Amino acid sequence: MKSFYNKEAKALPVVKELLENFDEIKKEIFDFIETGKAYKHYDEYEYVDQITGESKKKLYEKDWKIFGIAKMDWEGIDDSIHAPIKDDLTNRIIKIVQRRCKKTGDILKKYENQKVLQNGFISSLTPGSKIHPHRGWNDKVLRVHLCFTDDPACVITVNGEKQSWKEKEILAFVDYDVHSVEHNGSKERVILIFDVPFECVEKYSPGFIEQRYASRKISV
Repeated sequence: MKSFYNKEAKALPVVKELLENFDEIKKEIFDFIETGKAYKHYDEYEYVDQITGESKKKLYEKDWKIFGIAKMDWEGIDDSIHAPIKDDLTNRIIKIVQRRCKKTGDILKKYENQKVLQNGFISSLTPGSKIHPHRGWNDKVLRVHLCFTDDPACVITVNGEKQSWKEKEILAFVDYDVHSVEHNGSKERVILIFDVPFECVEKYSPGFIEQRYASRKISV
């Protein structure tokens, strides 16, 4: 069972453009973070632990902060626990962030308009934090991470397979697959996260969809 799709993500035009402009993007993101107005704590909500099957009240421990930078929307969001993040206020704030982080905003908006990118946000995880095993809502998107600051001891586990982030590199997986994070290091991990629909990944990595479903014995 394949868990990470870093190679497929690197073939996407949006990823190539972000990497080509990495230094400028990182600077404007961190300049915005320095204003102290960027982050909010990730919402706390009940979830089902995919390892134990238990219902738990808190998805993460210690400190997980985010701010939106691309439109939050996907099929099924209106019926999910994430429905509040789709409201007009959230998306108006995202437009403000895009104006403050102009290069990043211009790139993301271009691909938003082409409907090949959605749900973009910056995610910060501090040392000692933990995100419990869970799965995302949408089983038809590839979740792409672009790392700005890393720590080798900050590790993500997807379907039992582990990887850590590296600055200026891509990490990608299907958000619907069971995943968790443990940060046992000493430095803050900061990444850009966004989703790309399967059909867009397929365009640049032919056979991706067949491979994805075949590995799980699900008919396309």
